[in-house]
Order: sequence, then C-alpha cells, then structure tokens
Amino acid sequence: MDERTDDDTPAPTLLLVDDERIILLALKQELRARWSGSLEIETAGSGPEALEIFDELRASGGRVALILADYLMPVMKGSELIARMRALDGDLKAVILSGGTDDPALFDRFKNEGLIDAWLPKPWRIEELDALVRSLLGRDPPG
Repeated sequence: MDERTDDDTPAPTLLLVDDERIILLALKQELRARWSGSLEIETAGSGPEALEIFDELRASGGRVALILADYLMPVMKGSELIARMRALDGDLKAVILSGGTDDPALFDRFKNEGLIDAWLPKPWRIEELDALVRSLLGRDPPG
C-alpha cells in the first residue's frame, strides 16, 4: 500500500473481494495492467478480510475509493460487506460481481436502493470492467 500521488498522499485504493483466488488473480492482473500508478489495488478473499483492509487504510490516512465484491461468499455476502463499508464512508463507490446463477433483478434493486453503483456479471469483459472503473472514479488510466 505504498503508491503515492504527486502531493504525497496515498493513492486511492481499488479493493477486490472474492472467495475464489483465480477470480481475484484475474481481476488484479487485468486492472493493474491499466491502472498501475494511479490506483493501489488490494485483494481480499472474504468480507471480514476486506473489512480489515478497509480499517487499516482508514487508520493510515488512505481510503478505498472503489470496491468490487462478489455477491455470494461464505461468512458475509458482498451486499452486507458493502453496506458496512458505506456506513463508514458514504463516498465509497461499489460494484457487485455476479455469478451466472444470481438474480439480476436483485442487483437492479440494490442499485435502485443506492446500495451499489453497478453490478457486473461473471465472466466480465475487460473493456466493460475498465469503462466501469473509469466512470465510477471519474478518471482515466495513466498513460
């Protein structure tokens, strides 16, 4: 968590949360290739682990700007994780990642209720993921 912006404040963090390591690895590789240098990218394999990272960043003066969280995970669903994080940071942008068996109407309801900003089905298209990150953060990747 060392990336710094020009004014020496920590770079905003993109937090990726999924209980499947292969999903986390793919997301991290794809996003790091485009966003390295302007966003710090952290991963967590569960909701509780994500909350630890979130708290550590806040304690050190950093912040999670955007979370991409799987919906169905053991211990804590992505929607519960996002609700808990947004209760502490109302500016947090949030995306639910959805497996093929999830109900799209549920995610549309989450979006309409303001719990999430968007949802993205798995498997995702990198162009769609990149455009979503760009749109939610209001910035373009470096270079």
